[in-house]
Amino acid sequence: MTTAQRSPGLAAAFLAALREDRVTLRTTMPARVISFDASTQTVSVQPAFKRFHATLGELDYPVLPGVRVALPRGGGFGLSLPLAVAAGNTGTLTFCERTLDRWNVAGGEVDPEDDELHGLNGAIFRPDIHPDDDVPGNIHATDLVLSNDAASFGIWVSNSDVRIGDSSASDFAALASLVETELAAIKSAIAGAAVVPSDGGAAFKTNILAALVGFPASVAATKVKVK
Repeated sequence: MTTAQRSPGLAAAFLAALREDRVTLRTTMPARVISFDASTQTVSVQPAFKRFHATLGELDYPVLPGVRVALPRGGGFGLSLPLAVAAGNTGTLTFCERTLDRWNVAGGEVDPEDDELHGLNGAIFRPDIHPDDDVPGNIHATDLVLSNDAASFGIWVSNSDVRIGDSSASDFAALASLVETELAAIKSAIAGAAVVPSDGGAAFKTNILAALVGFPASVAATKVKVK
């Protein structure tokens, strides 16, 4: 006979306690941006899931202030997003094992001095996921895209080219070194063209055109297109 069979009440109480612990354990959940503080790189966010109280029933989480925003950063470089104008945008809240209060101040290895597991003070916000009614328009099946949500301005990178402006950019960008070469050719042709007196400039014109045979050569980049 198993322990559950011998003590069904004890087993039920144990399972209920285990479920209560799991129900109240926070891991990740979607959230909505209320406001952004660029100086501290923190947001106030509204968790999108509701919580259940045994007596009061279904409740909203409070707005969480001062939540650190997690953006890609490393090697002296980083990515910034205009969250100050993104109120209402959504993302993911992750609840760390312990509060981040002491680590935010000191960094390094710290004693969090708080025994609460996965508490609200350990939240980190990542601007990423969105509901079905807020799918951005810049999703591309094959290109790497850095653009606004409407895809009206940005950078598109494929295996063959880089397009700047919008995805339909087709004019290759001019390379400064090639432009300078062509301008130097014009200058040289003018400087070296012989002048014949009293011919109305005909010889001068002929000599310049002869010096510029094949002009202009292409000054276009081979990978970058702009619009």
